[in-house]
Amino acid sequence: MNTSGLVCLGRILGAHGVKGDVRVESFCADPASLASYGPLVTGNGCRGLVLGIRKSVGSRLVATIAGIDTRERAEALKDAFLFVERNRFPEPETEEYYVADLIGLEAVDTSMHELGTVVAVQNYGAGDILEVEKPSSTETILLPFTRDTVLSIDRCAGQIVIDPPDGVF
Repeated sequence: MNTSGLVCLGRILGAHGVKGDVRVESFCADPASLASYGPLVTGNGCRGLVLGIRKSVGSRLVATIAGIDTRERAEALKDAFLFVERNRFPEPETEEYYVADLIGLEAVDTSMHELGTVVAVQNYGAGDILEVEKPSSTETILLPFTRDTVLSIDRCAGQIVIDPPDGVF
């Protein structure tokens, strides 16, 4: 399934109990808000999954899915990623970005020379990091997503202007 235009909000980790409940890892800032986005889509194209949250512990949830009432049916959804259409989100505030909007942007330096393409935004606990894939290569470079490194982002032009630390490129 083509997931462009979709934002990944979570992943089904497996079944919980025998009545069709599932364990879900939410990628939302407020994990329980996952259910408020309405019907979700899985990566294999299953549409219309309506979640109900039974309990929340950190980013992990125990949830019901409308129409799923057995452990076997819940277990069949294990490892399914949960998506929602990007257009269902409000526009971000100034200097705020959805990760999905950064993926695919062309990274250029201050002289407008191509550095690569943003393929991911990582966070290992000390702040966001842009993962940029070099042109004509599978090699990636990790860059801090800070004002010192990222000078501007133009989603309409599909570009992100970067002042990389010395020796990175």
